[in-house]
Amino acid sequence: MIGVIYDDAYLEHRPPRNHVENPGRAMAVIKSISDVAVIERPINDVDYWLLKVHDRDYVRWIDENCEMGDVFIDADTYVSPGTCRAARLAVGAVLSGVDKVLSGEWNAAYAVVRPPGHHVGRVGKALMAPTQGFCIFNNVVVGAVYALERGISRVAILDIDVHHGNGTQEIFYRDPRSYT
Repeated sequence: MIGVIYDDAYLEHRPPRNHVENPGRAMAVIKSISDVAVIERPINDVDYWLLKVHDRDYVRWIDENCEMGDVFIDADTYVSPGTCRAARLAVGAVLSGVDKVLSGEWNAAYAVVRPPGHHVGRVGKALMAPTQGFCIFNNVVVGAVYALERGISRVAILDIDVHHGNGTQEIFYRDPRSYT
């Protein structure tokens, strides 16, 4: 069985103006699969795992920007009052999916989340990129670290975005568990 993790909180990560990364992306996916998928909610308590991947000052900076309201933190990436909750629940969706697969309850998990994550590095922008590419926290890397620390010996990250996952590369580049 393939399980899906989703939360309506992802819709509260709202762009300050028209933006390609918007709530309609997640809504379209959920609408198309809601009749055929088992949809579960993500876990809430993720800060321990978040701080294994991201610098504490970076996480604090994101939280401060969310409190300010609708703000572009770089040319492509924005935060809104609902962003911090949505971004943490995006991490929680990946952790939930890992738990469900490792327990044998699901064969695979699909986390329908936003904001996305693969461009953001330990402290935000990664590998000299000009932006974080719409990403707040690196959900995928947090999930991979979680799986590795739960005893999985190898994790493959298949990134099908048209852009290089520079944050994912930066975080794992010097990790002895990764292969380059």
